[in-house]
Amino acid sequence: MAKKQVKEKGPLSAPSTGGLQLPEGASVVRRVTLPSLAIKKVGQVETLTILDEMRQSKITQKTKRSDGKMMEPATICSAGKHPTGEVVTFIVPAIVKSNLLRDYAKVKTDDEGNVVEILEHNYVNKTFIIKNCGKRSESQRYNDFEITEIELPK
Repeated sequence: MAKKQVKEKGPLSAPSTGGLQLPEGASVVRRVTLPSLAIKKVGQVETLTILDEMRQSKITQKTKRSDGKMMEPATICSAGKHPTGEVVTFIVPAIVKSNLLRDYAKVKTDDEGNVVEILEHNYVNKTFIIKNCGKRSESQRYNDFEITEIELPK
């Protein structure tokens, strides 16, 4: 799947220098790499505008899961952090991914209900407050996340 270039107005549209000192008169054309953001700490809250479609990372993990299978590459997307406007590579938790696809994407499924193709990514250019709520019980394998779509003032 080809990555779409997102044109957006506002503080997230201009590529940040990432803290680099540019020569006088120079401007950033494109950030080739971005800092990554993972919401791993219980209670961690991030306000993010999703800038492009979720995709599978090209970085593969060499670690195995408890069942002996190799871990799948992470799901990532570009996102703008608020209020700073910093653009990051958001490492999307599986629960956040499934909820955004369920509620915002138009998908094509097979006879068994498995997603075959994502036709529309309606979460792109929307802003969400995402909070890691931790595990409901000790036996739960994953953290719960609270996801709230918000509209920023113009």
